[in-house]
Order: sequence, then C-alpha cells, then structure tokens
Amino acid sequence: TMFALREMARKYGRERILASKVCLIHAGGHSKRIPNHSAYGKIFSTVPMQMPTGHACSMLELKFIMFVDFPALMAPGVWLTCSDDIVFFDSNMCDFTRKGFTAL
Repeated sequence: TMFALREMARKYGRERILASKVCLIHAGGHSKRIPNHSAYGKIFSTVPMQMPTGHACSMLELKFIMFVDFPALMAPGVWLTCSDDIVFFDSNMCDFTRKGFTAL
C-alpha cells in the first residue's frame, strides 16, 4: 500500500495525490483458499453472478457495484479494500467526510 502511494506521488506529484480520491484494492499474491487465482489475482476471478448484459461478473466489477456511491460521498483520501470479500452496508449510514484512509 505504502509503496503504491509513494510511486503515485512520485509520478503525479504529492499535492495532486493528497487532493485526489484514490482506490487501492489488494488483489494479488499467494492464495491458500483459491490457489488457482494466485497467478492473475483474485480481483479478476469470476463470481456466480451475471451482469445485466448476461456476461459473467468478476470480483472487480462486483467491487465497483458495491462501492459505486463512495467517490461522491468521500473526501480526498485513500479508500482501501481487498479483492476477496463481499461487503454489505448502507453507504448512507457511513461517514466518508474525514481525510485519510477508509478501509473496508
């Protein structure tokens, strides 16, 4: 996480990153539960759900659906999540106005 943020700050400038809304998804690495997804990352694995178009849904697409309200509700900062969980919550009940990290 810190390496990714440091590289983004190096490439885009620290002030630009501090003023932005950044989403970081921990998506790769060694998986003990589903080792067949270790090579490409769990974020690209399919879930037993179809998109309205009829195509299979990946965890990345599911994350975008679950967190669609976040960018409009959050202050500049980092939103951190992992790729192998499904989170159910009411975004209207959450306070995303503080600067810094929001981890789910």
